[in-house]
Amino acid sequence: MNILAISLGSYGDISPFISLGKELQKRGHKFTIGTFTDFKELIIDNNLNFQEISGNSDELVSLLLSNSDNSRQSGINGIEFLLNKYPDLFNDFYSACINKDIIIYNQFGALAYHFAEKLNIPVFRSFVFPFDPTKQYSSLITTNKRDSIINYFSYYLCYYFFNKASLNIANIWRKKLGLSSWNIFKNYRKMNGKKIPTLYQYDNILASRDKNWDDSITLTGNWTDENKAESRFNYINKDLLYFLDSNDFIAYVGFGSMKYSSINKIYLNVVKALIKKDVKIIMPKNAKKIFDSTVNFKDIYFVDFIPFDLYFSKISFAIHHGGCGTVHKCLKYSIPQLVLSFGADQNFWGNQIYYLKIGPKPLDIKKSDSLNLIYSRVDELIKNDMYRINSVKYSKNITNNGVSVAADKLEEYFGGLNNNV
Repeated sequence: MNILAISLGSYGDISPFISLGKELQKRGHKFTIGTFTDFKELIIDNNLNFQEISGNSDELVSLLLSNSDNSRQSGINGIEFLLNKYPDLFNDFYSACINKDIIIYNQFGALAYHFAEKLNIPVFRSFVFPFDPTKQYSSLITTNKRDSIINYFSYYLCYYFFNKASLNIANIWRKKLGLSSWNIFKNYRKMNGKKIPTLYQYDNILASRDKNWDDSITLTGNWTDENKAESRFNYINKDLLYFLDSNDFIAYVGFGSMKYSSINKIYLNVVKALIKKDVKIIMPKNAKKIFDSTVNFKDIYFVDFIPFDLYFSKISFAIHHGGCGTVHKCLKYSIPQLVLSFGADQNFWGNQIYYLKIGPKPLDIKKSDSLNLIYSRVDELIKNDMYRINSVKYSKNITNNGVSVAADKLEEYFGGLNNNV
């Protein structure tokens, strides 16, 4: 197979597709990732093919998530702005899609749908949060209770708002492609009357599958365990190992590639709360510049990057942004976790952590500059033994072969297409 993945977003959006690509390439397939040039070096370092899509990660994350008010209108405006800012997007998508056997895309890569329809190429959807109608969970635009009919219909509102943001560009592109016009009430779940297969990159333990979903939807488990997208960082750091071995209680603190105007203050408050509890800290090196002389650097180890599988078995607690990959890594190593959410799917994962009692109630990033609130949550994270007990319990059943499951599904689907020819 000649496979294209369109993944637009942050490092956490790209990394799973690198893992999937390496697995499929190992099986003899060709794999290309279409994304921003920010990730070109990383993709090529992992011996995968890179296809440029105009734009950049920081701009997308900042505009749609980190520094926005997370309102529906700000999201719509952000998507419209980006689609109109880059006139080469049509040619980027077309060049990426041509001569491919299968296309798989995440939420912001969904516009590849139109090119796949024109070129008659089968597609897969892939997400790190529920994006098919279900009563079990609220959608990204609501905060309803579980098991509500309102939840179910709110997913159609999500589709509506995405269409509202992209409709003009979608129809300009479809006209160029010689396709019929798109309307605001359509969605990207079917093509030519058939449901598009969907691969969810999360574990049933963390968010159980809706029993009413059909066989077109698969929960594969997380995609980062078998192949290390961060392989160039997989070295043994003796100083870090000494720091880990010399201390009983160590917290990992990191907010991925999130950008936010008050992030320095949030880092500082989290560090003060942990040090007050005699907990040592591992955190990103780029945060070191924000601390003054009141912070004892002996309590903190700064790293460029932490290869989770090498060191996470020695971590006691984690405070992070709620990215799907980090949530799964923490659970794999039975680590209680506290989410400081910047928005979108991070709210979902923070609430799942709280629901499963593997961590305290999440904090919205806009409320996380309150030192007292941070102190309260950190105190709860450390003192409540139930979080560790449940983390150990759930970790025993977590799926560790998500990449293989996803690769099997793609091969099975493609094989079925060939058998029907």
